[in-house]
Amino acid sequence: MSDLDRLRRVCEYAVSLPWPRPAHTVHPIQHPELNGLWIEPAGVSPLRVILYLHGGGFVCCSPRTHRSITAPLANLCAARVLSLAYRLVPEHPYPAALEDCVNAYRWLLEQGIAPENIAVAGDSAGGYLALALTAALPRLGLKPPSAVVGFSPVTELNCSSASLTRNDLRCGLLSKVVVARVLDLVLNPAGDAQLQDSLFSADLKDFPPILLHVSENEVLFDHSLDFAERAYRAGVPVKVKIWRDLPHVWQLWHPLVPEMVHSLREAADFLRSHLG
Repeated sequence: MSDLDRLRRVCEYAVSLPWPRPAHTVHPIQHPELNGLWIEPAGVSPLRVILYLHGGGFVCCSPRTHRSITAPLANLCAARVLSLAYRLVPEHPYPAALEDCVNAYRWLLEQGIAPENIAVAGDSAGGYLALALTAALPRLGLKPPSAVVGFSPVTELNCSSASLTRNDLRCGLLSKVVVARVLDLVLNPAGDAQLQDSLFSADLKDFPPILLHVSENEVLFDHSLDFAERAYRAGVPVKVKIWRDLPHVWQLWHPLVPEMVHSLREAADFLRSHLG
């Protein structure tokens, strides 16, 4: 068994921990080319949707591993959550994952769900996909969603951020070496010349309001701040909430620590205020 297979098994095993689950139903999406889960609280409108993109360094995790985020968001926002199982590297070189995200967004529109009734959210690598998807939509002639939320998001496909070194020994989950190895898997199959960092070079002026949550001791801390500065200069309503002494994507461990509950509640308040 490879190290990657072990990592994927450990991530899937983590969901067997006894997290309290809010009342909701979960069932697979019905699509010939896409995979994922619907998380649906009772009595919510079918026309209010959060498209959630899980983290895992583009190489692991799934909608199942992230139900400790998606289930509370669904209930707090009184909306359905489409948790997408996008294709993972290295079996499916990037940008296959982004293509899946675009196709999922198109599918929601084809079902009659208006862009103002769709929000996009994600954590870590899924945060990158949420932002990259939103950046890609205007180029495809599609209207953006009503809002975007990123939990500890990746915003650059490189290792140039100063916090990767500054916080290397302070981040409880990620290290500079791990980030570099993940990016090697993401970038190498396509070749640096062929794969453009579409988010870094994107024009952000058409972005909807953005909320980013990040802990100051994370190696990806500067990713959130640098992207927020770009968005602000482009005239986008953007808010960065900085937390202290918390691990990367601490929202996954809801509801063991108060900050984890508070983060999801604040994100839900933001999403509710923008969903039509």
